[in-house]
Amino acid sequence: MMWLKACPRCRGDLFLDSDAYGRFVSCIQCGNVLDKAQERALFRVTAQLPRRKRAAVSVLEPVESRSAAA
Repeated sequence: MMWLKACPRCRGDLFLDSDAYGRFVSCIQCGNVLDKAQERALFRVTAQLPRRKRAAVSVLEPVESRSAAA
């Protein structure tokens, strides 16, 4: 999932990623990793969006998941 222009540090684009330790949200431009409180606030705002706008936010998926679904 991606959030455009939502980084609190540089106003860059955020994306949800995961590694061996779990999921995290980080910025593509500056590399800032959000802490848990910032992540919860971001998810709370996203959940309050109307369903149509929420789908527009999450439309950018990794290429692997799109090709696997086809």
